[in-house]
Amino acid sequence: MKTFLCAALAAMLLGGCVSKGEYLRLEDELSATQEELDKAQTSLSELEGLKPQLEEKKAALEQAAKDLDEAKQRLAELDAAQKQMEESLKSELKQKTIKLEKMNDRLTVTFVDKILFDSGSAVVKPAGLSALKKVADSLKGMSEHLIHVEGHTDNLNIGKSTAKKFASNWELSSARATAVVKVLQEAGVPPERLYAVGASMYHPMGENDTSDGRAQNRRVEIVLTPVLNKKPSQK
Repeated sequence: MKTFLCAALAAMLLGGCVSKGEYLRLEDELSATQEELDKAQTSLSELEGLKPQLEEKKAALEQAAKDLDEAKQRLAELDAAQKQMEESLKSELKQKTIKLEKMNDRLTVTFVDKILFDSGSAVVKPAGLSALKKVADSLKGMSEHLIHVEGHTDNLNIGKSTAKKFASNWELSSARATAVVKVLQEAGVPPERLYAVGASMYHPMGENDTSDGRAQNRRVEIVLTPVLNKKPSQK
């Protein structure tokens, strides 16, 4: 292109159509135009090279927006469950046989063992059944959280009569967690969201050298945790 224009300018000069000064001015303008064109082509090539990076950043931003929306949904679901339980479990909360504790994206419902079980037993008492059914009503419709039921004991050895059923605190805590899971399932909580965990005496909340501390440690916790990577059956 530049060669063609230069030849045209030279022909005009030879033909007397333009003066030498005009020819030089036009030639300078042509060179400047060609430089701008070259720069534009270079910039275009650079932009084309950046396209994959820009598309990757766009996809990352879209995923971040999706993750934020899902986090908002999980938080709203957790808040709704907490409010419902605060209302339905007023008397138990007042009597301090049940405690609700929310931390970040987790909600823990703690049952003092005396409301759920007799000493050395894994059979849920009537008062415990009533309270668990109230909790189940708040958990039924939750789709963004998993439900871990954890059984905990104090550090006292299993008594002789209890040892006939449970060899150690591991078996007792596991049996209690399983019993609670079964109540929740029967009350309508989807079983694929339920987990039963026996923790024995190894996660105490209080000191095991006092009766009050041991009473704190004998407990069942229902822990709601967010579903971060949904499987097809959880969608």
